[in-house]
Amino acid sequence: MVLRLKVTLAFAATALMAVLVSFVLQQLIPNAGAAALLALVVAVGLGAAFGYFWGGGLSKALSDLSSVILRFTKWDMDGVVPHAARSDEVGGIAKA
Repeated sequence: MVLRLKVTLAFAATALMAVLVSFVLQQLIPNAGAAALLALVVAVGLGAAFGYFWGGGLSKALSDLSSVILRFTKWDMDGVVPHAARSDEVGGIAKA
């Protein structure tokens, strides 16, 4: 649930920034089409940057857990399970 809330808040913040950028660009650029296009480019850039930085941490955690699960399938129960201290869904999977 925590992870879903973080993603929702991040997307809401990105959308809010896109709206703010579009209003500022509309004031700076009198041509509405050019302002809308530039706002779209900025919004896509912000969304892509957010996805790149946030997604990298999540994919690393899931990759670590995947290697632990593969280790368990070979009956190798020694070692530490990473990310068990996290309080989101990834931590819940690690604790299980």
